[in-house]
Amino acid sequence: MESDGKRACVLFVDDDERITQMAEQVLRDASFEVAALTRSLDALAAFRADPSRFDVIVLDQTMPQLSGLELAAQISAIRRELPIVLLSGMAESLAPRALEQAGVHTCLPKPLRLSRLAEVVRALLATSDDE
Repeated sequence: MESDGKRACVLFVDDDERITQMAEQVLRDASFEVAALTRSLDALAAFRADPSRFDVIVLDQTMPQLSGLELAAQISAIRRELPIVLLSGMAESLAPRALEQAGVHTCLPKPLRLSRLAEVVRALLATSDDE
């Protein structure tokens, strides 16, 4: 979980504060550095301020201001190779082409099993380390 001597950093964004707090704790317990935010525009600003800080992005699809797909597309335009996970209660209704165009690597259904989140983040990091 370390690259260049630092812990991998996950940007987690969900407008539900309770989910954000729980996910942050689970990811920290899994030895990740976590930036957990509840507003998509704050997340975009944090990413733009230091794009190289983040190793994986996890976004809720349904948020005010920018949806997860819209935010993913803006992040992907800056760092195309960055693994992005989209969380959605209606994941099956999202078109695979739209996910691909936005740079989404994995889509997880909500309600989210938090232990699964840490597994997926680890797997994405292992895959990106191999490239």
